[in-house]
Amino acid sequence: MGVPRVRNRATLFLPALLLLVPVVPLSTFSIGCFLGYRYAHIETERSYVVVIVALAGIFVLAALAGVKVAFKFVKSAMEERKSSYAIKQARVRQAVQSVTTMQSACWLITLDDFRRLGELIPHERARDSCLLTTIDDYDNLVELVNNYPVIFFSHQWQACAQPDPDQLQYNQMIKACEQLALSADYLFADPKKVYIFCDFLSIPQKNISMRLATINTLGVFSSLAKYFVVIAPVCTHKDTGAAMNKLSYQRRGWCRLEQWGHMCVWGSENMLFYDGEAGILRPLDDKEETGVDWYETSTLVFEGEYSFPDDKEKLVDVVLGLYGFVLRVRASQPTRTPGAQALEHPAARRKRNVRTSRNLMKEAASSRLYPLIARNFLRCFPVQYFGDLPELMTLMLNTDEKLKQTVTKSKAQHVSMKEGSCVSLQLQTPAFESRLSLERQPTARVAPFPCSDSEL
Repeated sequence: MGVPRVRNRATLFLPALLLLVPVVPLSTFSIGCFLGYRYAHIETERSYVVVIVALAGIFVLAALAGVKVAFKFVKSAMEERKSSYAIKQARVRQAVQSVTTMQSACWLITLDDFRRLGELIPHERARDSCLLTTIDDYDNLVELVNNYPVIFFSHQWQACAQPDPDQLQYNQMIKACEQLALSADYLFADPKKVYIFCDFLSIPQKNISMRLATINTLGVFSSLAKYFVVIAPVCTHKDTGAAMNKLSYQRRGWCRLEQWGHMCVWGSENMLFYDGEAGILRPLDDKEETGVDWYETSTLVFEGEYSFPDDKEKLVDVVLGLYGFVLRVRASQPTRTPGAQALEHPAARRKRNVRTSRNLMKEAASSRLYPLIARNFLRCFPVQYFGDLPELMTLMLNTDEKLKQTVTKSKAQHVSMKEGSCVSLQLQTPAFESRLSLERQPTARVAPFPCSDSEL
């Protein structure tokens, strides 16, 4: 449900009410004088006094009643504003909580099992065959990502009931894994210790409640995975006949959400696209090819295409919560005074240079997101869905200690993931391209277990 901006009624009516307070007694006095003068020639002096006192009493009581009503109105408006502010504060905390916990378990499959499947199979079939690794806790998933490569495959479905009826996307996923192995062979030396998230395998398909809970946690899963790989081959949708390619992938709202999740934690680091025509992994951004900044488009989650537009309301918390990480990373970036480097001890300078050279690419990738959001702030956070929650998030990260601690803890976990055993890829280098020219054995399509037609 969207969060409209609340206007304070007390702010609108309080000045007018305050002006009425001196007007009422003055009016009472004026009317009393007028009536006294009018009836002075008719009534006795005693009657004149009685009339004046009676009228004055009536208007004084009316003025007091008006002041009381005004006071209650202002008090009610202030309480309403306070209550509204408290509700929005709770919503911000809830948003951060939604991206530092998991509504659903995370189901992963090892590369060793994945490449023996021969096709994408549904979650239930993989689960019943004991092919899935289950991670129930956010901290445990962070620990796994810190020690083992995790690949998040993001793709479109080529049919309504089956994501990959021709195994076109599955084959490209296998080839992408092979090329990742070439770029970081020591990490992929043991396929049993390389984990993959793929929606058809990792998201329950039959239990609707479990399915929705997992879908609502997609942004969390993509934010933690080290490698984000887009699979978008040129093909045609089996049911609608619509053309499918990289551009149609980018128009999908849920695909943008998955990218948003990864970018808010990792920046543009290790966001890759498998180019089926060239047979190679490339950085996802294609600005040089199309003139459009891919990452900037990815931030416009609410401008994407959705089969059910009402789904946008479900994305508010996860988009807002992940934005908190962007703000925290930006606030923690060190600033150096002009003379600081000159006064720095030589040993400290050498240590800093080593650390800087190691993290230069990571920092550049992470710092790229905030300017894109700032440039398109109202498009990233449409008012009809967010109200002023993003601005409140910025304020609370400076004033709310509990919220600050939650985001800081998660940020520290993200830093440990970036500095863990997994490396950042540097693609499209001559050395890497020469290695890709080596012949590789084709992947055998071997079913690891029997199945009945009803399971397919």
